[in-house]
Order: sequence, then structure tokens, then C-alpha cells
Amino acid sequence: MKDNLHNKSKTLYDLIAKKYSLDDETRKELKKIKYDLRSDDIDQITLKEEEVTSKVLVFSVKKQTISGKYNYFDYSISSGGI
Repeated sequence: MKDNLHNKSKTLYDLIAKKYSLDDETRKELKKIKYDLRSDDIDQITLKEEEVTSKVLVFSVKKQTISGKYNYFDYSISSGGI
């Protein structure tokens, strides 16, 4: 989930339209199914190679939640630094 979707409401059609070619009837039905999206920062872990070096590796943990008729959540870890 991209950060720009945080705290947004989308239809199921909005979430899958770019990946699939849909007929008009399916498109209408998918637009009726609404979901709320969240992306929350859970934790940030910083690792240093040694106290005297400037080499740092940072791990960011996020929780992505999709709430609606069915609920889904997932955790992701990204890294940066060094």
C-alpha cells in the first residue's frame, strides 16, 4: 500500500481497476464495495556497525489495514541507510 492511500476510502474497483479489464456489470458491482485504508508506522529499528562509524541501517515497520466487508492487515519492513 502506498502512503498516499493512508486514511482514504476507496471502492474495490478503485483498488483493482488498473490491473484488470472489467465489463460494465462487474465494474458497477465493485464500485458498491467500499474499504477504508490505513498505513501506520509501528516501529523503527536503527543498527550501527560500530559506535565510531557513520554506517547506519534503519528498518521501518508499517502496518497496512484494509477495513470493510472483509478486513485485511499486513506488516511490511523497509530498510535504508548505509
